[in-house]
Amino acid sequence: MSNAGSDAYSSEKRRLAAVSSVATVLAGHVDGLVQLRAAKAPRWLTELAVPSGWKIGQLVDNRIAPSRIAVCGQQPDGTFDGCETISMFAFTGDPPEDVVHNNADRTLRDLAATGITTQAIEFSPVPDAVAARSSGFFAVAGLWMWAQYSYYVYGSNEPHQGRLIEQAVFVESGSRTRLNGGVAELTQNLREALGAIAGKN
Repeated sequence: MSNAGSDAYSSEKRRLAAVSSVATVLAGHVDGLVQLRAAKAPRWLTELAVPSGWKIGQLVDNRIAPSRIAVCGQQPDGTFDGCETISMFAFTGDPPEDVVHNNADRTLRDLAATGITTQAIEFSPVPDAVAARSSGFFAVAGLWMWAQYSYYVYGSNEPHQGRLIEQAVFVESGSRTRLNGGVAELTQNLREALGAIAGKN
């Protein structure tokens, strides 16, 4: 990749990191919202399985490192066919339900995405949890990407026991059909893991 191409890709990565999100909005409704670093990721998350063809990766910039990153079809220039990140946040408080539902597509809107769809996620293991998912298409670093954001929010008035779990999956649009099964598996693996944890409490 040329220097110009590398600069453009770096610029787009910074643009992705700078857009607003559910966490941005949630911070205005709860106390002390902080992102939990990968080193503090719970065991259930570090042991969460990935589909065949995917592997656990690591971001170079640890300042914005999520709790987990998985990639598929990574290229020498740093691009990929598919990528998943899972980020976890802790807070104190019980945010309004509509904060999640009304902002599940916030990041995609900031990215000027098209074909955005948003839906509530049925999550019966935790009756008080709020869960929502959005998806859409946007351009980044000269590539047309499809993205899916899933959010799970558990409020708590116990200090820093509230949780926001954000799962983001990005797929190069030309690879979407081939990776659909893997994306569905990533989505289901997280949902089932969260349900299993809730069942033990």
